[in-house]
Amino acid sequence: DTYPYADQQFLADWAAAVRAEYPGTNIVGEIWEYDPPIMAYSQANSKFPRPFDSNLPCVTDFAFGGAFHQYLAEDAKLNVFYKILAQDFLYADPYNLLTFGDNHDMPRLMFLANGDAEKVKLALALLLTTRGIPQIYYGTEIGMVGGKDHGSLRKDFPGGFPGDERDAFTAAGRTDQENDIFNYLRELLHLRKQHSAFADGKLTHFPPRDGAYVYFRNGKDERLMVAINNHPKAQELPWHHYTHAAPGAKLLRNLRNGETVTLGSDAKITVTGRQAAIFEVLER
Repeated sequence: DTYPYADQQFLADWAAAVRAEYPGTNIVGEIWEYDPPIMAYSQANSKFPRPFDSNLPCVTDFAFGGAFHQYLAEDAKLNVFYKILAQDFLYADPYNLLTFGDNHDMPRLMFLANGDAEKVKLALALLLTTRGIPQIYYGTEIGMVGGKDHGSLRKDFPGGFPGDERDAFTAAGRTDQENDIFNYLRELLHLRKQHSAFADGKLTHFPPRDGAYVYFRNGKDERLMVAINNHPKAQELPWHHYTHAAPGAKLLRNLRNGETVTLGSDAKITVTGRQAAIFEVLER
């Protein structure tokens, strides 16, 4: 917490000692800045000149978190995410960043989106499938709304204490909308667990076109493609725009419904309006 406010030499020495004793430990430093260069400066092995190494392997990606605020509350286009991720070359390790859309100090996703659950689901799809280590704030899984002040955005989860009027830990205790968000997030988490490329695959992304943002996660044993359509109507995405990211690809298999798309120079990928399509890219 509040990493920049403490003695930096002490923190660097402490992190080095902890990692030497426990090599598999990951340490996260909260750096509440929205500019990637500032955050990149504080990460271990920084590309920026420093008097000493921070030895801090992971930092909070507030720049990416800020993009969620712009997208949900200010109706910004998906380009805001592209512009942040396009600066990943500044980091020593952009895959070891803690990513999030909301937290205990920031308005919740549903509050930012003014209750637009479908837009929040698109944001969650992006959070769970792009680079970084996703952090999910409690209550986001059911679309808790909260407010601007700490009291409302840190409100108790329904059913967590004796005397609560309902128990949102159970499907019966959740509303239809809450169950919809819960089930959607659970599906995304299962896909992330089943496909390691979402965690460690190299990110290749393309500038959004007509409200559609496409990116690939290229892992050791698999290649995945994500197409997020922010437009209210379905779109047909020409495959030839993305072929150099997946040389040799012959088929796309939708990981959510099992449908397939045969690839070729004239192939088009249909993505329903305001939906995220997640594919496995196959070479046979």
